[in-house]
Amino acid sequence: MSAGKMIVVGGLLLAGLGTASAEPAPAALTLDRAKAAVAATLDLIPSDDIQYDYRPLVVRLADIDGRGTRGVVYVYTATNTGSTFEQTNNLVVMSALAPDDRRGRSAYPGSSSLDDATYAVIREMGYADDATDHIPGQFKRLEVVDGQIRVTFDSQAKSTLCHAEDRARYDQEPCPAPGRHTWTWRWSPGTLTRTEPPGPGAH
Repeated sequence: MSAGKMIVVGGLLLAGLGTASAEPAPAALTLDRAKAAVAATLDLIPSDDIQYDYRPLVVRLADIDGRGTRGVVYVYTATNTGSTFEQTNNLVVMSALAPDDRRGRSAYPGSSSLDDATYAVIREMGYADDATDHIPGQFKRLEVVDGQIRVTFDSQAKSTLCHAEDRARYDQEPCPAPGRHTWTWRWSPGTLTRTEPPGPGAH
């Protein structure tokens, strides 16, 4: 990457936009670099007066498939002032970027210098969002063991994190019963699959 503006993301001082056609290979993945990739990714989400302040709750380095594939697992949420849609509260797996990976490029390069700079950070970190799923309750704990991604959360009635009436109206999976739950997912490229999907009220 050619010399350019310096950007601070996730506590790291990083090179900004460059114009070279070839970029160096990303450095080894560390927790600080993972947090910088997450911070840059969340900076790309547009905010409004209903939902804003997109922020990570936890960031982990992990073997994301149980076969040695290095990646990042994180949970993020946002402040929601009351909306007709469920509050963002998502589990995400990041995987390594391939050369010319579209996940590391703006869909409209040159239209926003800020977006271009943010994508440059993502490319420099070498990891980007690959798969995501919604967590319908207040996050409590994240564990990744042998390729199993386990999230513990507390479900509450009439929560902005899960709209029971809307789910019933659109024939979607019901909200979990109030209380503590632990759900498990497995990752494959582009997909997060919940294992043994719980029925209504299951833990």
